[in-house]
This record gives sequence, C-alpha cells and structure tokens, in this order.
Amino acid sequence: MPEAQILVAEQESVIGIRAIGRATFKVARDLRSFGVKAVGRGARAVVLDLADCQGMDSTFIGVLAMIGLEARGTADFVVVNASDDLRQLLDGIGLSKIWRFAEETVSPGSWNDLCRAASDGTMGETVLAAHQALMDLDPQNVPKFRDVVDLLSAEVSSDTPEGE
Repeated sequence: MPEAQILVAEQESVIGIRAIGRATFKVARDLRSFGVKAVGRGARAVVLDLADCQGMDSTFIGVLAMIGLEARGTADFVVVNASDDLRQLLDGIGLSKIWRFAEETVSPGSWNDLCRAASDGTMGETVLAAHQALMDLDPQNVPKFRDVVDLLSAEVSSDTPEGE
C-alpha cells in the first residue's frame, strides 16, 4: 500500500484536507500541527476529502477527533467522498459526533496553496494525545484504547527529561 500523503489547503478560513493512501501515525503529527493552528486562527469550516484514502489507523482518527474537539461549536467539520468502509470505521469510533458526512460525492476543489503541514512535537506525544482524544470522544472507546494510552503515557514520561 502506498505511503500516505496529506495535502492541505486554506482559503478564506476554509480548510481543505485530502488524505491519499493509508493515513497513519506517520502523517498524523503534521496534520495535528496544521489543524490545531488553523482552528486557532478561526477556521470556520474544515473539509476532509477521503476519495483517495485507502484506510486509516487509530492515531490518524484520533488526530481528526482532536481537531474537531478543539473547535467544537465554532467550525463546521465535513467528511466528503468517504467509502462505505471508511464511513463505518469513523462512525463506529464516534467521529460522526463532531464531523458530519456529506451524502453526495464532491468533486475535487481548488487546492491553491497546497503544502505539507509543518512538523512539531514528538511522535509519541501525538499518538498518545490522539488516543486520549478518541477516549474523550466516546466512552465506548475507553476499553478499546486504555492499554495503548497507559503504555504510551509511560513511554512519553520516560522520554521527557527531568525539569521539563
């Protein structure tokens, strides 16, 4: 399966995100950085295009939850072109509580100013925060991700130098 690519565009406080390939933890940190900054700047809509997405892992889904929770009530979050499998996956984990699904296929928009999201933070912190967001999103996710969060919490704690 091809490496994932996340393409982003921003125009007049509307954010476009396109996931290509299998969206995993490898691109989640960059998406988190971009998404949180964008909603912090006052994005009023975020559109996630999954037409070319072949799947996603829980870290990537957790980052989507983090972005949605960050701007809950201030921005409209829409998933377009989701396959039935991806829609069931996202519904099953509770993402539809903060992201809505467009019922019709949406043609690709203008991707002016296409760029990769800027990186910051560590991978472990992103994976941990993403899974905590999934547990916060829906109590039914707690048993699914509790062990991962406990393990990552210990790992992140041991990687943090004392005094930070």
